Amino acid sequence: MRVLRAALAIVVAVGAGYFVYNCCWKRFLCNRTELRLQSRVESTLKIMDEPKARFIARQTLDHVSTCMEVTPGNVNLYMIRAAALRILGRPAEAIADYQHALTLDRRPEIYVNLGGALEEAGREDEAIRESIVGVFLQPAMLDAAPDALKLKIDGAIKPLHAAARRRELTADMLRDIRVGLGSPR
Repeated sequence: MRVLRAALAIVVAVGAGYFVYNCCWKRFLCNRTELRLQSRVESTLKIMDEPKARFIARQTLDHVSTCMEVTPGNVNLYMIRAAALRILGRPAEAIADYQHALTLDRRPEIYVNLGGALEEAGREDEAIRESIVGVFLQPAMLDAAPDALKLKIDGAIKPLHAAARRRELTADMLRDIRVGLGSPR
């Protein structure tokens, strides 16, 4: 009977250890990695040395992919990976990550970053449309929009903001703006 109790205690302890490792420790490590990678990508975007930036972006992709397996619903990991892909000159893959991030969260910076990736891929109309949504949700995001598109975005967003200030903005107006720019949504 004592042997059975000891064996059961060992099995419970091993099971608890396995649970804590997989459900808590791995997530904790990935949260720390996420913060480190986010600051790394932000600093990499400021580096003018392209080979060094590409090297850091490749390392970032390796680390992010590992953490995405542990926490697949983490929007920030998709944004970090998309930024690294843009540094590597792979906007099509970055677009897919931003679009997936939008299924998880509707933050303005995701729309504006998606607009930047679309612009890099040569899809200007879609870039304007997505950037308009981000800038409408948070006007300060205009500064983060692609430089080549700022005037067009600003021109399209001013009537929306004026209508919102007059309390005349309707859901149909937003839909019409997006449909008018060729939105598939």
